[in-house]
Amino acid sequence: MTETTAPATKVVRAIGPRLRRLLYVVFALLALVGANSGYLASVTALEWFTGETYQNYFYFLMFLGHLVLGLLIIVPFVVFGVIHMLNTWKRRNRRAVRVGYALFAVCIGVLVTGLMLVRISGVFDLKNPAARSIVYWLHVGTPVVGAWLYWLHRLVGPKIRWKVGMAYGGVVAATVAAMVGLHSTDPRGWNVKGPATGDKYFEPSLARTAKRQVHSCRRIVERRILPPLSRGTCIPTGRRVLTEEARSTIRRTFRRCGRHAKF
Repeated sequence: MTETTAPATKVVRAIGPRLRRLLYVVFALLALVGANSGYLASVTALEWFTGETYQNYFYFLMFLGHLVLGLLIIVPFVVFGVIHMLNTWKRRNRRAVRVGYALFAVCIGVLVTGLMLVRISGVFDLKNPAARSIVYWLHVGTPVVGAWLYWLHRLVGPKIRWKVGMAYGGVVAATVAAMVGLHSTDPRGWNVKGPATGDKYFEPSLARTAKRQVHSCRRIVERRILPPLSRGTCIPTGRRVLTEEARSTIRRTFRRCGRHAKF
């Protein structure tokens, strides 16, 4: 009498070699988004505490980067999450599976609220202040919940590699610190050198222009004085129509520079 043995069931790995590569891409994008979010949150918190505005050119570049990174992470994260759930939905560790489902749902909430905050004229624009405020705080708070659920997911799953996690967090923190340090700089002025003799015109003052360039009186008048004063119906001067107040202001400016102009 022969004994029949049941065929061995094939064990599907939760994260296979190919899926692990995709996970590394998700982790890399997540680190960039986390560092970028930390910088934006730092500026927002500083404005809230001081009542001053610190949003500048670099800030808006980082805000644009936040939008781009958020869009880039959607597809790889969703693909990884769906495949990972399909590989593990029959696992006996039901607690890890349930926490994983909750983690995936919270992360989807982060992506959805982020998309809801994007304003596209003629397509989608959440203008209601109360609704926009609720969506904003959900977008800010859900990542904190997601980090907690990920910690629980790893506690009930494979052993956590604390050294790798600390190194990962250190890189993100260092990137945030670098962004905060670059906040006062203007990328448009990088690698642009002004004249070496320009400093002597500033002394004894410690103030400097962005490129240490000395601007002529005419340039100051054309860029700073004429635009707000070029209103009214008065004599035409080249391309603009100036009021008497504008002409008087321009004369005073040129006298301070040691020059005189007739308008």
